[in-house]
Amino acid sequence: MTAPNVETLLPRWLELLSAQNARVMTLLTQAERERICRLVLTDLQVLLEGDVNDPAVPSYQALTRSLADISANFAERGFSPSETATFVFSIKEVYFEVYRAQFQGEDLAAKTWRLSLLVDRLGLHTFEAFSIARERLVKSQAKAIADLSTPVIQVWDGIIALPLVGSIDSMRAKEVMEKLLESVVRNEADIVIIDITGVPVVDTQVANRLMRTVEAVRLLGTKSIITGINPVIAQTLVQLGVDLGQLTTKASLRSGLQQAFRELKLRVVTADA
Repeated sequence: MTAPNVETLLPRWLELLSAQNARVMTLLTQAERERICRLVLTDLQVLLEGDVNDPAVPSYQALTRSLADISANFAERGFSPSETATFVFSIKEVYFEVYRAQFQGEDLAAKTWRLSLLVDRLGLHTFEAFSIARERLVKSQAKAIADLSTPVIQVWDGIIALPLVGSIDSMRAKEVMEKLLESVVRNEADIVIIDITGVPVVDTQVANRLMRTVEAVRLLGTKSIITGINPVIAQTLVQLGVDLGQLTTKASLRSGLQQAFRELKLRVVTADA
């Protein structure tokens, strides 16, 4: 009997995925579904014709690379680990239908067992590859969020601003200091404006972290201006006994920028003037 070919298996697999309401049918286009399924079936067919128990054979390596790429794609599309593994495991049912029509008795049992063991291993490999891709994606997104939450902006020659939004824990304080110091050196800044309008709570720890950041900036020869000191924060800092006497503080970013202009002997005039 002839072995099942890809063109026979492909429509059966797509029909099965549709019947199972698999998310691959909704999150991928028809062209993407057919391309991915055909790729897996093609690599699997080549592997089934050889030694399925040797992970070192080229056909096994090719299939696992394809599954790793698919796993990374699924991770980016928002698939869950179980949905990704189930996608691979569903191949079994497609082959079982064809095997039942072509083989009987011991041949059927041997073919089924051989395929089942192979697909189980591939499913585990896919799950691991998905987890690695998902972890890499989460780290990348976390870095992007961190970069967005700590934007250092050059507002004028020699003047940079750091608007802080959200809570400032020890890890974020370290990232803020590192990024700010890099920007001070890169932009040759004379003045740094640190705006804390968006910081919900300013307690002793937050104040101490700001002071350490300011001190690090001062060692580079750059002056700091803290803005966003509203009446509530001012009262809190006084009650906490935080000494801000060595700092220049302003109520708003606007007034802080005006102070920076005065420090650098700069003046903004209208076009008519």
